[in-house]
Amino acid sequence: MWKFWTALIIGTSTFATTPVRAATYDIDLAHSHVAFFIDHVGFSRIIGVVNDFDGSFNFDAAKPEASSLKADLKAASISTNNPQRDSDIQGEKWFNSVRFPSISFNGKSSKKLTDKSGRFPGT
Repeated sequence: MWKFWTALIIGTSTFATTPVRAATYDIDLAHSHVAFFIDHVGFSRIIGVVNDFDGSFNFDAAKPEASSLKADLKAASISTNNPQRDSDIQGEKWFNSVRFPSISFNGKSSKKLTDKSGRFPGT
């Protein structure tokens, strides 16, 4: 059994310099990354990344639960630091990156975890 856990870590330089106002922001690729974990039968945990992605998010600090996130991940850029495993993951039995080159993620709401972090459940 393989289980996937995915995290999209987004950043924006706006947060560091000025108060955040309700708006739509592009994901700052220089300060963001997509990471995932694969649990292999409970015996090992493998970390992977998606190296090519883009997207945007709506954020309102006064109402964070109404925030949303859209991201487009390129399946062919998935890397687990193991060429054979990457080939399997990108192949026909998993993501089939030739036929389905993009993985779309839509988070329609958010949950504040701390003053500096949150979670976007989605599909």
